[in-house]
Amino acid sequence: MSVYGSFGVFDGDEPNRPEPIIYRGSHVMPRRDDPRGGSLDLGLISGFVTLDGRALNDEDCWPYLRVSIDPDPATDYGDGPIGEVHATVVLDADQVERLLGDLAGWLARVNRSAR
Repeated sequence: MSVYGSFGVFDGDEPNRPEPIIYRGSHVMPRRDDPRGGSLDLGLISGFVTLDGRALNDEDCWPYLRVSIDPDPATDYGDGPIGEVHATVVLDADQVERLLGDLAGWLARVNRSAR
């Protein structure tokens, strides 16, 4: 049984959470109408899960974030389609805080008319 609970999933199962745009190489400018596929999934560890015999409040979570990416099998890095791939990393709370800052900075620079 996994200690992680998924949230923030972009896999096309919900209308406001479409699949990511398929990456077609660093030489290709993405477009909103490009093909979509694959998924991005976040996971948290709820406070009721014990670590070394201790638990947090049920509404809290442990300071670890699972980030999983499943690219569409058609993703092409230049050597042809990649096939089935799964990548998962765990970020600690400090890394997530820095990532949030990076994402906020990027979003502030996005030209609203280009969305």
